[in-house]
Amino acid sequence: MVLKGSNQKKGLARAASALGLALVLSGGITSGANAANPGQPLFAGINPRTDGTTVIYQSITPPYDSDVDAATVVDRMQLPIAIGESQAILPDIDDGLAVWSETNDQGDLDIFGRQIEARSPFLIAGGDRNQLYPAISGSHVAYVSAPREVTADSFQTLQVIDLDGSGAQKLDSAMVSGGSGGFMRPAINGERVAWVRMEQIGDRLVHWQLKTKRLGDPSATIIAEEDLDIGGPLGALSQPAYDLVGDTLVYTADLNLTTVNLVTGHATTLNSIQSADFKPAQNPTTDGRYLFWQDYRATGSVWDLVDNLQRGTLSSDIMGYDLVTGTEFAIAVDDGYNAAPFVRNGVLTFEHHATPSDNALIYTASVSQIVPADDSTYFPETGHTLSGHFAQFWKGNGGLPVFGYPLTDELSENGLTVQYFERQRFEYHPELEGTAYVVQLGLLGVEDAQRRGIEGGAPFQPLPAGTASDGYTEFFPETGHRLGGGFKAYWHAHGLSLGDDGISDRESLALFGYPISEEFTDPATGLTVQYFERARFEYHPNNPEPYTILLGRLTADAR
Repeated sequence: MVLKGSNQKKGLARAASALGLALVLSGGITSGANAANPGQPLFAGINPRTDGTTVIYQSITPPYDSDVDAATVVDRMQLPIAIGESQAILPDIDDGLAVWSETNDQGDLDIFGRQIEARSPFLIAGGDRNQLYPAISGSHVAYVSAPREVTADSFQTLQVIDLDGSGAQKLDSAMVSGGSGGFMRPAINGERVAWVRMEQIGDRLVHWQLKTKRLGDPSATIIAEEDLDIGGPLGALSQPAYDLVGDTLVYTADLNLTTVNLVTGHATTLNSIQSADFKPAQNPTTDGRYLFWQDYRATGSVWDLVDNLQRGTLSSDIMGYDLVTGTEFAIAVDDGYNAAPFVRNGVLTFEHHATPSDNALIYTASVSQIVPADDSTYFPETGHTLSGHFAQFWKGNGGLPVFGYPLTDELSENGLTVQYFERQRFEYHPELEGTAYVVQLGLLGVEDAQRRGIEGGAPFQPLPAGTASDGYTEFFPETGHRLGGGFKAYWHAHGLSLGDDGISDRESLALFGYPISEEFTDPATGLTVQYFERARFEYHPNNPEPYTILLGRLTADAR
């Protein structure tokens, strides 16, 4: 399709009208001032996205031409993706597959895709409607389908299509007849999609809902919702924005930043425009551990923020936060207007403008190089690293003899950040940040006994409730088992550091848990052993002291 001169503008304006929300076109982009911050400039452009290997973005040539280009992160080689006289906008990329919206012969927008190394694009979604806001993860592309023109019964649909399958699945629909409302660009990661649905409920009021669902689930979950005054003094700054990786969802609304664990449902507000230290945030992005966002705290107050917004002199920074260590850090500060951060697979990209109305440069930065140095320790014995809360916990509660070497780096499992060691699994609980229980231990003793199929054996059967403790053994009515001899001494001599004098019973309990068996001879090893909720004690009579009692390598045994 060829749209020339004013027809180019009319084609995109028609699509903007169908959106209900504004579709903003930048003017001509030339090289702006380099940001004196971490990261490297690529080329002039807007709306950057990355898959960790390639950055894709819009490049705009005066007066209205909009192409999609890409550049490799390592050697910064430029790759034209969608060029010519048709208009290509709002790209995304995952695993080398680019998607974007592009005008067709009628001036409407279709969605195309193209492998970076291929020359020919292919149609993903077309027809007599505008296909907008593509977002890709794997073979799934989520997008918004909007009418050509807004009428009394106009509606948008949110859809997802599997490029390896057939047909599009509708996730949601919204009326847009009032001129506002509809859908914002969806976020998709793996089998989960998140989106914002807006519905006009008054002259200036729009009700929005942040929703999420796994593909194939019968219904969506509403994460947050509220009314938005679209004519308020903060304007578009107050609109919701969001991102999703794994089971971590982050969003901003009214310049407040919230992170949500989608497994537990626990939500934590990290930054707030209402807080005493004034931390307004917008446009968050996450890779599951680190969060990045556009930050306005340098303006000083909400009144200064509004004043700078109206004057067109607003500045913004890019800030970051480590969900594991609870550490906030700066990325790009005090150098103009930094916007549109997006992170995937170890690479952060964002726009840098001298002022909001000036031209933009696309910047990229390696996450490993911009996050603050921590107390990381690399273990060549297993090839894994220990850092943050887990490093503090490991070092403060027994270290190598109690937990063993790390067998993995940190990873996401069942909605938690975890790390496996030879003898334990550490679990990070951000909802308990600031307490002694922010790191908890897995019930590996229970899991090992179940894995081996021995939990039904005689040693695991509870003793009568009236069993008495004596000078040699201690009876635990909670599980119906006794603790005696060297195992009893070892249990009481070790524990988590909870601030008690000496080593208290609750500290030993937090480390090992209750006994879930009596002492018995393990048929697999011939050792005298006893199982606890979080450990297996082993008696090694041929070892020198203090190594006659060791903890079983429960994680290593299971791998």
